[in-house]
Amino acid sequence: LCIRDNKYPLTPDYESSHLVEAIDHALHTHVLEFVYQPIVNHVRGEVCAHEALSRPQVDGRAIAPDMWFRAAVACNRAREVDQLVVTLSMQSFALAWPENPPTPLFVNVTPSSLTEKMFLEYLEILFEEGILFPEQLVIEIVEYVPYDITHLSSIIQTIRSRGVRIALDDIGVGSNTFTSIAVLEPDWVKVDRTLIRGISGTPAKQEFLSRLVHMMGSGERIIAEGVETLEDLETIRSMGIFKSQGYYWSAPLSVPQIQSLLQTIEQKRHELYKLMETLVWTDPAVLGKSEEIDRLVTLYYRLWNKTKNAG
Repeated sequence: LCIRDNKYPLTPDYESSHLVEAIDHALHTHVLEFVYQPIVNHVRGEVCAHEALSRPQVDGRAIAPDMWFRAAVACNRAREVDQLVVTLSMQSFALAWPENPPTPLFVNVTPSSLTEKMFLEYLEILFEEGILFPEQLVIEIVEYVPYDITHLSSIIQTIRSRGVRIALDDIGVGSNTFTSIAVLEPDWVKVDRTLIRGISGTPAKQEFLSRLVHMMGSGERIIAEGVETLEDLETIRSMGIFKSQGYYWSAPLSVPQIQSLLQTIEQKRHELYKLMETLVWTDPAVLGKSEEIDRLVTLYYRLWNKTKNAG
């Protein structure tokens, strides 16, 4: 069933947790669960994108994403898995916003898939059938699967010519971080959470981020992952980083959770309109309701739990 080699060996842990069976089951049933985490422009105070996170399971137990991707590569099923992830993540995401899904959506893809002609042809089919539009998609290249930077660079140019954008994930954990950035010239780089957590009190992490900002020319195209505290957020903000992602803002949300939250926003908008029938804009009650809606719309990720508990 699997192609075992020295480059991507399957460990006993993979086999004991039945990862291969989980991959086969997902490909056979065309079913895979997703959650979506907002990416925040904390300078402007708004959601600017989302990342699709697959949630594969085996016997009711979650599988770590890196194990999932590595097992798919080891079993020579990475292209099929990536095609499934791109298709289902976008289709599922569109359910939350049936009229006008927000863009862009960041989707993790293994670098080996990008070098396969069949994967690129599959993307073209999605574009032609209107299932997915190029400008909606940001391909996040995972760093924990090795790749040939030079070869991948030529492939990326073809993909980007169609309007698809590219992000490098897990920046800072690999040995070729700065080489990858220089050669691939990604639209965004995502700094690994291990380098962001606790950065407010870690000069070495701050130094790495400063070097990265200098290399990128600014912090506009850098996304800090794993932001969990106000102190870390203020630190990266002070260093010129524009975007962040992490539990400080929101846990990843399922489509039903997003739909429920959007319904809450609409309900509060209706309440605002009713207030305006009898009150003026400057009335404290109107201003308070308007501010509440603004927070839900632009910072809904932080208020999700409050909204859910209140309902």
